Amino acid sequence: MSERLIIRTTGQTGPTGATGPTGPVDSSTKDYFYQGVGDGVTNHDGLLDSIIVGGDIRVHFAPGDFLFEATVANDVLFYLAAAGTILKGSGVGATTFTFKATDTGFHSGILVGSSAHDCVIEDLTIRRASNYGSIMVNLQGGSGVGCQRLTVRNCKLDGAGSTYAQYSHGVGYANTGTYSDLVFENVAFADFDYSFLMDVAATGVVNRVRVSNCTFLNCGFDVNAPLATVRDVVVDGCRFTGTVGYAVGLAHVEGASVSNNYFNVTGEAVHIEDYSTNVRVFGNTFYECNTALLTAPVYIFDSNNIDLF
Repeated sequence: MSERLIIRTTGQTGPTGATGPTGPVDSSTKDYFYQGVGDGVTNHDGLLDSIIVGGDIRVHFAPGDFLFEATVANDVLFYLAAAGTILKGSGVGATTFTFKATDTGFHSGILVGSSAHDCVIEDLTIRRASNYGSIMVNLQGGSGVGCQRLTVRNCKLDGAGSTYAQYSHGVGYANTGTYSDLVFENVAFADFDYSFLMDVAATGVVNRVRVSNCTFLNCGFDVNAPLATVRDVVVDGCRFTGTVGYAVGLAHVEGASVSNNYFNVTGEAVHIEDYSTNVRVFGNTFYECNTALLTAPVYIFDSNNIDLF
């Protein structure tokens, strides 16, 4: 089946078995229904580039398994380059993006370009399905403005770290650039080395990160930025379980709230260091955390104005 682009006319319904819109081109709407082959075999690498290049659109995906396989070293599996792009599946467990590579080198899963502001990724399962080094949602930065106003919600991100030897990270920042207003809501993170990765050499600026009602299995939320500037981080209503060094890690963070979370992990529940300041930790449940080292579930070092209650 060939890929085609359809835009909705108000009041029309999608084709049988699909949730996306259909109808003739109507410039008054911004809804596109992608008619790819969700059989888990057909490679969609590059096939959506011409659709999303202009931005300011909502691309709907029917139920199915859409394969994106890189056959070139260091190739990006899915490049989200334009502002105002919404990628909308039919729900976790219904629409899957499967990422593969024919080599074991590094590949970005979804590379969010530095101009791709006000973008949304929702109602999808995104999984790694071969042995390559990976950042699943890689935020492009550079010397100027990085990703601004990105929302990921109602998704599952599966790094398959227990299956493949090469490293896998969930969300990563470039070492430079300014990022702001990053929202992760009702996202299941599973089997990553780090679900959030900020390199210790990073010198960028990150303002306002919101992580709410998410689950973390065998991975934790980490902002490790001894040389960077990170301000206003909220981790609320999340559930952390499994094998992890620490579930929430904050380094050199100015203003954070860790609240109403559940922790049952092998390592530390909350780790605060490197001159972090104005951090509030409250309303959390700690269950059998850090039992191997027999130390406290909350670790604080070289930081100030830390409220625990």
